[in-house]
Amino acid sequence: MRERLQDRIRLSRRRKGWSQAQLGVRLGVTASAVGHWERPAGHVPCLSRLLQLSELFDVELGWLVSGGEQLDGNRVRERLGPAPACDEQFVLDALGTLPPDARRMVLGMLRAVCATMVERPQCSRHQANGALARYLGLG
Repeated sequence: MRERLQDRIRLSRRRKGWSQAQLGVRLGVTASAVGHWERPAGHVPCLSRLLQLSELFDVELGWLVSGGEQLDGNRVRERLGPAPACDEQFVLDALGTLPPDARRMVLGMLRAVCATMVERPQCSRHQANGALARYLGLG
């Protein structure tokens, strides 16, 4: 049986030795929210939470979301600056594995961030994250 996002969240949390409540405190959410993310038919965390989870668990976001290759923390940091062609191929490969609804959502988020950065070439990471949060209805 293939692992699901819920399974990878639970597995990563347990590897850290944290309870759902302890993870919730680190993220600023309730233990109940973490429990929902770990249930088979539970809620999927928003993108900003998924990013936080990947950082806290020291796993690659791609592995957490789709179960792709898992890299240890040092290799993740090494991969943060690959050549643009590698980044582009990673995005294309990842998009190709998503169901149509998820693909549309991700493309919409990318468009929102890119539009912000085109409008303001000196756009900071904080401003780009703000555009993404507005798109997701979080800000």
